[in-house]
Amino acid sequence: MTPLTLDQARQVLADFAKDGVVCWDMREQEAARVVLAALEQADSAYRMYVWLNHGHTGQYGDDGEMQCGECMRLGFYDYKREPLEKIQAGLHQLGLERIAAAFEAARVFEREE
Repeated sequence: MTPLTLDQARQVLADFAKDGVVCWDMREQEAARVVLAALEQADSAYRMYVWLNHGHTGQYGDDGEMQCGECMRLGFYDYKREPLEKIQAGLHQLGLERIAAAFEAARVFEREE
């Protein structure tokens, strides 16, 4: 079974509220809200950590934004709104590019000796 994403968990709670379905007792509903709030805080903290430490300079963070213009070529730039899967895939690509550049630099250095 695939775990729910944060957006899917939000949608489940919204669907229950919208449809007026009461299949949980009040304690379970409150527990679900608390867990969702904790997940949202963890999601925000993780996104900020990755945004601040991904290795590019010139990040844009005014008004609570978490964006990086250098990441546009990787297919994303908005660390606050993009799906985490897309951010992780882009950063994986960035890591592969950095590894390839390091190997190329080592080859050039070896040739010069």
